[in-house]
Amino acid sequence: MMFAPPDFFRRLPPCCRLPSLLLILLATFAVHNVAAGPPPLSDGHEAPPAVIERIDELRREIARHDDLYFRLAEPEITDAEYDALKAELRRLEAAWPDIVTDAPPVAEIGDDRTGFFPTHRHAAPMLSLDKVTTGAELAAFDRRVRRALGRDAVDYWVEPKFDGIAVSLTFEEGRFTRAATRGNGEEGDDITANVRALEVVPHKLRRGTADGRPVPVPDFIEIRGELFVSFKEFDHLNAARAAEGERPFANPRNLAAGTMKLRDPADVAVRRVELVCFGWGGFVPEAARPSDLQGFHEWLAAWGLPVVEAPEAVQGVEAAKAAIRRIGESREALPFPIDGAVVKVAAVEDADALGWSTSAPRWAIAWKFAPPRAATLLRGVTFQVGRTGAVTPVAELEPVAFEGATVSRASLHNADEIARLDLRIGDTVYVEKAGDIIPVIAGVDLTARPDGSEPFAFPEACPSCGYPLSRAPGHAVHYCENRQCPDRLARRIEHFASSGALSIRGIGPRTAEALVREAGVASVADLYRLDAEALVGVPGIGERTAADLLAAIDASRAARWDRVVYGLGLPGIGARRAQSLAAVAGDIDALLTVDAPLLTGAVDEGGAGFSAALARQLLDELERPETRRLLLTLKDAGVGAVAQPPRDGPLAGEVVVVTGRLAGWTRAEVLALLVNAGAEVRTRVTRETTLLVAGERPGSNLDRARSLGVPVIDGAELRRLLVAE
Repeated sequence: MMFAPPDFFRRLPPCCRLPSLLLILLATFAVHNVAAGPPPLSDGHEAPPAVIERIDELRREIARHDDLYFRLAEPEITDAEYDALKAELRRLEAAWPDIVTDAPPVAEIGDDRTGFFPTHRHAAPMLSLDKVTTGAELAAFDRRVRRALGRDAVDYWVEPKFDGIAVSLTFEEGRFTRAATRGNGEEGDDITANVRALEVVPHKLRRGTADGRPVPVPDFIEIRGELFVSFKEFDHLNAARAAEGERPFANPRNLAAGTMKLRDPADVAVRRVELVCFGWGGFVPEAARPSDLQGFHEWLAAWGLPVVEAPEAVQGVEAAKAAIRRIGESREALPFPIDGAVVKVAAVEDADALGWSTSAPRWAIAWKFAPPRAATLLRGVTFQVGRTGAVTPVAELEPVAFEGATVSRASLHNADEIARLDLRIGDTVYVEKAGDIIPVIAGVDLTARPDGSEPFAFPEACPSCGYPLSRAPGHAVHYCENRQCPDRLARRIEHFASSGALSIRGIGPRTAEALVREAGVASVADLYRLDAEALVGVPGIGERTAADLLAAIDASRAARWDRVVYGLGLPGIGARRAQSLAAVAGDIDALLTVDAPLLTGAVDEGGAGFSAALARQLLDELERPETRRLLLTLKDAGVGAVAQPPRDGPLAGEVVVVTGRLAGWTRAEVLALLVNAGAEVRTRVTRETTLLVAGERPGSNLDRARSLGVPVIDGAELRRLLVAE
């Protein structure tokens, strides 16, 4: 393009034109570089404070999202949003390489180690994949590969990219010996017991054939694959959680990752997590490796392992693009989640020649599908107050058909996200789905913004109780610190009653809110003081519902101790840490006297393995007078007296319902005995019930058990099962 000087330049005297032209060119160059990002620094230059602040902010935010995604399996943003944050950080760090901030540099590979499992060091690094989203980026990958190999065209292996949790399976002399997560690439969590519980891995590799020839079984091999949950199983488990009034899983990937982080393999076994295998790490003897990925695919099938269906062997980048298109077109018909395709150099010798970077192989690339999006109108923003006091904004949208469902609400995460989007009421916004499930606001159509719109102002007071909101320096979330906030109380009661905690059937979100606002329930301990008179008349509760709810509350007194610990909602104590805490503090009295050395001690030395910061946070909570009163009140109510049941108890694996009065036993005694014998006790007969204990004057549960063919025993038979040697 020719440079056209403006009119004022032509009017300048000739002696002034050259200096003015230089100034214009310098200004143009400066504007261009501001728009494109700062140039690399020469020695001795200092980055502007705004750049340092942005790098620090990005490092903290990415580290937070890494923790949410890899350790907690609870992502808040889409993959595309996350990739954009990392791309911005890489650009700034490349331009200003010497910057030091309070936030440490972001790890190249997300770390999924939880701290609750033994760790296992991989024989060969288990790294991630570099990602592309455009044909030009894939073509650049192909050019790098061809240049390095000195070829005009390269053979590729293209397969779907499953959206689950990466796993490494070790076989020694053909026998399955270990399963581990990716971790930090060098070592991961040892999840062998959980994988064995799933029964997706054979105990021993078969000695099968491929192309009519025997397939060798290596002396040692790490088989790499992905654990995932099908859409059918995802819907099934969420339907069950909804029936229990519990919060549904966000997406299949979170469900798979969260399942493999459970501490009790028995809890893992009830979920149908599936496996697909596609690669290897360590391989001994190395000379026995297959020559290409198509051959290895056949070996996996011959060994009896699940493999990727319909992968494609292609030549050249254009054929690879066509294979990716076919995978994308089949995506909606697949029964399992995928989020892209993987393109690998097919020949093992070529892959060896290309090698690895510090974070990914140079012989493979992941093509990430762009998430679908829909445009709609932002009608307003509402707020949800969680049990910890965290205030989460939610976008209220003009309903729009999207991905087979009607979307009318979307997550906004926090005030920083609203500010980043510069979100305003009346905006036309783009909706995407994080992990293909959770609707989120991905952007704003600024060209459609109405005149006179005002930036959104985050509230300064709690929308539930009016208490001033707080926000710690460096943190993104606003909190209501009022422990008696009605919404906080309702969410704590809902959590306490959830199936992962005390499993009080009938207490979902609406019932929890009604109990707080209409029945005067001010703590979880108040549940055990309720009677029919207090419940009947509460919105949604009649005489029959009240009786069922009281029976469920009564049955919860026999809940296992680690579930009680989880239900308390202590700071930093999720389901996995609750098991560790319950193991070192075996009842309420022990919990009230637990100390820092016990909490921070190593697990193999009898400690809980908590960090010093978590231990201090927990002890501060346990020292609060209201917390101590709550625990003592629960103790008086008979809650927390049942220890972890033996896995080999006489009723292990049984789902038991008790109906009627059993002579010689109080109901609490019966429930405690059942749980200690390994049974899962419920209040209502369903198709999952495996045994009904019927006493005097049984209710409708007896009729339903007979209609479903559920075995029925009386108190005498139960006594023989529990106490006979």
